[in-house]
Amino acid sequence: MGLALIREGSLDAAEAAFQRALQIDPRRFETWHQLVALYRRKGQEAQAEASLAEARVHDPDSVAIGLATASRDVVDDDSDQALAMLIAAASQSPRAVGHAPDAVVQVAQELIKHDRYTEALELLGRLPAEQQDWVDVRFERGLCYRYLGMYRAAMNEFRAILDREPQSAKAQFNFALLLMFSLRFDEADGAFGQLRAEQPSQESLALQAWLYQGVGRLAGGRFDDADAILSALLAAHPDMATAQAYRGLCRLRMGRSEDARADMAAASQAEGKHWLVHSLNGIVLMALGLTTEAIASFATATTLVSPAPRLSRLGLAAARLADGQEAPCPVTDAERQSEALPFWFALLGPQGIALCRNLGLVETVAGSATSS
Repeated sequence: MGLALIREGSLDAAEAAFQRALQIDPRRFETWHQLVALYRRKGQEAQAEASLAEARVHDPDSVAIGLATASRDVVDDDSDQALAMLIAAASQSPRAVGHAPDAVVQVAQELIKHDRYTEALELLGRLPAEQQDWVDVRFERGLCYRYLGMYRAAMNEFRAILDREPQSAKAQFNFALLLMFSLRFDEADGAFGQLRAEQPSQESLALQAWLYQGVGRLAGGRFDDADAILSALLAAHPDMATAQAYRGLCRLRMGRSEDARADMAAASQAEGKHWLVHSLNGIVLMALGLTTEAIASFATATTLVSPAPRLSRLGLAAARLADGQEAPCPVTDAERQSEALPFWFALLGPQGIALCRNLGLVETVAGSATSS
């Protein structure tokens, strides 16, 4: 309630809400620090110090992380400096981390937003053993594993969540994604369909599930089915650029080059700031021999997210090599071992194999062929 009032600009009402909460339970660690941050925002330093003294009484070991978290909540500071303050506070002592698990999860979420997955895993790993099984902790850990391409570890986390909360739409969606990424296309299709049927109120996730039903069939080589699903999705949501880009890739693999290029042009024009749209456009352009245009599309993709996603970086390097330019291979050892590679080979087909050959990743191509 207090934070919602702050977001509305009702600072006095927020102060009253925090005070009422503390009257009910004066041990509320996070509320004391939110009140401290609010007083400082209002310039009431004496009241801030008095509240801070009270917070220290209730939890002296966790003051730093409490202040850092509350400052971020109350001041709404999304700066790198604020994130650094949170990380430093969370690192102060194992006891502080154990006393403020909700704050630690929040720090992990911020690290994940900044693509700092290994750091997030390390931070979550500092929580006491009894907190490692918390649903929120497992969820963020599962996301980290998923983004790192560690699909089996990620599936274990989301499966554990679903064992306890079978109606968790976010866990259902991530588990279905991981089935697809693991080339278990029929199971993934069923899981996405189940989510759409059981969670109609989760409109955004249901829409993404519809999209990935098409993507899964594309990666599984069922091109006609994929084209039909993506076309139906676009009929209902004509501005969904990612669906149009995936349909463009599908039509490329069906041999419909002109239709593929038309889809990609429309997707790129509709969504100018989505790295995946520009990356898939680059794949299609390379396949059509339009190397200069492919370089431009991949280059745009690498500027839209930091750090640049793997597909964008690899595509840009491969396109430059195909154009006779020098391009150091931007593949890390961890990426060479990633469980994500087989899915991308399945999705991109001959274009994925050609991309790796351009980069000199012969062993990766051979390994993928052996495992498929």
